[in-house]
Amino acid sequence: MKNTMRAYRAIIVVAGLLMILTGCSSNYKNFKLSDVDEGESTIIGKVQVVLNGEDYSNLCYVCINSSCQDLTLEGYVFMPMKQGTAQIEKVYCETGVSESKQVLKGAEFEVKPGVTYFGDVTLDWKKDASSSGGAKFMTAAFGIVGRTLAQGAESGADGEIKMSVQDNMPEVVKTFRDQTGKNDIQTEKSIVAVGTQAEE
Repeated sequence: MKNTMRAYRAIIVVAGLLMILTGCSSNYKNFKLSDVDEGESTIIGKVQVVLNGEDYSNLCYVCINSSCQDLTLEGYVFMPMKQGTAQIEKVYCETGVSESKQVLKGAEFEVKPGVTYFGDVTLDWKKDASSSGGAKFMTAAFGIVGRTLAQGAESGADGEIKMSVQDNMPEVVKTFRDQTGKNDIQTEKSIVAVGTQAEE
């Protein structure tokens, strides 16, 4: 019992230090134009994750060119991004008592100067229930640091996922302008290609 408590305390200390070093995760509501460095552009769009017929978006986060952002039920994604080819690479979700992931291939678009709209993406995910509790605990307790630790135990895709894309640019641009307070920002369109499921 004492060894278990020592291990638990060690996990808390290490995870706390990692949170200080890496910072917390964020969603579109935290985006500011000042986050965009010189030479970068901004990508905007929506990503919705439908898991076994239910919207789980607010329990998921998406990674584009290795930059990750928490999703919300609204699904908006506002991110700084280097110009050139970008790819929606992975999606992670806290489902049941575990964390699950999917890796995509071919979901690419071109990031143009200024602001680029990549489309409204729906990820239709079919998976079986999981019984692993460790990843869920780490994520609930330590946020993105816990997720990082939990990801090390994941291997390959979990279930099956299909991607679809729609063009709903006016709504996304309006939300982006309302949030930034910049009504004169011009937005280019580069709709992401429909990607397919891949194995890491």
